[in-house]
Amino acid sequence: MTGMNRNTGAPISGIDQIIQDIGDVLTTPRGSRVMRRDYGSDLPDLVGRPQNRETAMLLVAASAGAITRWIRKVRVLRCQPTFSADGRGTLTLDVLPLGIVNAQPVNLTIPF
Repeated sequence: MTGMNRNTGAPISGIDQIIQDIGDVLTTPRGSRVMRRDYGSDLPDLVGRPQNRETAMLLVAASAGAITRWIRKVRVLRCQPTFSADGRGTLTLDVLPLGIVNAQPVNLTIPF
């Protein structure tokens, strides 16, 4: 299936579309889309919480759950949040594209 690049309007497909879709679902607050209130993730609500194990588990659950529910073209292999000393966080994902012959896992790093 071919989609559209949100920045350029050019057609995209394959891995590029999957990466764009993951970024979209993770950065969209759940409940913010009219007519699709369930779309999105709870990740935006977790930004600014204390940097501890509980928050890390909530980040994994929110991210992996949203990707699994809304992006059926991938399987989440790893979801690892990390926090830096200056308060920034990153989410490292390893996802396996489904339906692509000889697909290799894709590593993504998403700041939050």
